[in-house]
Amino acid sequence: MEQEVSQWDAFDEADRQALMEEIAAAGGEGFTPDTAEKASWLTSRLAYHQAEAERIKTAMQAELKRHQQAADYLLQRYSSALEAFARQAIDAEGGKRQKHVLPNGVSLAFRRIPDSLIVHDEAAVLAWAADALPEAIKQTLAKAPVTAHWKDTGELPPGCVPVRDRVGFYIKS
Repeated sequence: MEQEVSQWDAFDEADRQALMEEIAAAGGEGFTPDTAEKASWLTSRLAYHQAEAERIKTAMQAELKRHQQAADYLLQRYSSALEAFARQAIDAEGGKRQKHVLPNGVSLAFRRIPDSLIVHDEAAVLAWAADALPEAIKQTLAKAPVTAHWKDTGELPPGCVPVRDRVGFYIKS
């Protein structure tokens, strides 16, 4: 009969307590996963914390999305009414300032937005910049296609150094 040792729950309370005491006694520095039981315990703790981190990340993303959707809805539904109120409040205060501060400390304000460009045809702008403004063009290298070309053809591009026969250590749960 196989006993699962990859989960924290596979250890009884006495085993967990003994391992925790061993780590604590060494100040966390002297613990060595030198037996299958210790390695199993350690990897189960790693898996537990990784799973908890992923669970928290997923929950946080859901909460962020929920709150962003609520904020977007409120802005879309009420921004024009807030703008009208702000204009009215600023006019009532004499119109000298372009800001009205609400009792909760939030400011409703107007400001001049700097001039800018919207690029609708990037290829046309790139062609123009190549001659007229070359410093506007930034190049980046996508390494995945270069690696794939090297693996497919054996041709080593200049400026590259192959890294082969590496062995990585992974902990997979």
